[in-house]
Amino acid sequence: MQESLYQQLIEIEDDHWWFSYRQYLVLDFIRKQTSNRNLKTLDLGAGTGGNIRFLKKYFTDIRGLERSQTAIDISKTKLTPKIFNGDLNDLALFGKQNGRFDLITLFNVLYHKSIADPEKTVSEIRNLLNPGGILVFTEPAFNILMRSHDKIGHGDKRFKIKEAEAWLRNTGFENIQSSYFNLPSFFPALGLSIFEKIKPKKTNHSSNTVGELETNSILNQSMKTVMNLERGWINSIGKLPFGVTLIAAGRIPS
Repeated sequence: MQESLYQQLIEIEDDHWWFSYRQYLVLDFIRKQTSNRNLKTLDLGAGTGGNIRFLKKYFTDIRGLERSQTAIDISKTKLTPKIFNGDLNDLALFGKQNGRFDLITLFNVLYHKSIADPEKTVSEIRNLLNPGGILVFTEPAFNILMRSHDKIGHGDKRFKIKEAEAWLRNTGFENIQSSYFNLPSFFPALGLSIFEKIKPKKTNHSSNTVGELETNSILNQSMKTVMNLERGWINSIGKLPFGVTLIAAGRIPS
């Protein structure tokens, strides 16, 4: 991610409809795997700590791992729990220093250009989990939606559910659950992607904000209401056939 954008995140991520919805959906998927609150928890790619601050309400022992020292420094302005400086490409060393965990989360991390092989990274994450440990992650979905929003975030790939499920299955996870989500934003995102391909413009990498994250109180509350309806559908009826993002979870055998 462009480091100049971390300040935007710290200002909006605790109340913005998108971050709030994704956090609660991740919590739902965790609860489908376990009801235990006493889980040693790790958030990988913790950024400015919004997801850690959210999860701390529900789990007693939580920390994060983030490669950007700028993001870590900004996170301290909100008394965020401990975030270690480190790289997902060196998880073996982190494990030697910090032991294993019961729950690991990733919020849109594997799509980054720094992750050459997502399945290999999932395999290394598995090695950080205790027996019975749980992994829950979200990732941008469908390459057709690739646009400047992804590039600013240092993303260079988007995925389908079958890929995410395969990573979990091939690395020894069981009780695999998944869904797409944020369906209402799919067609607006598709329109933006097509428009950018038809009329490409030079991305302003020096921009201090991401336009797609800008909102107002009325729109923010309206989207929270819509997303709560979608969340209810996913939890009561089942997975959605498409959406802007995917979520997947699995547990390693006890």
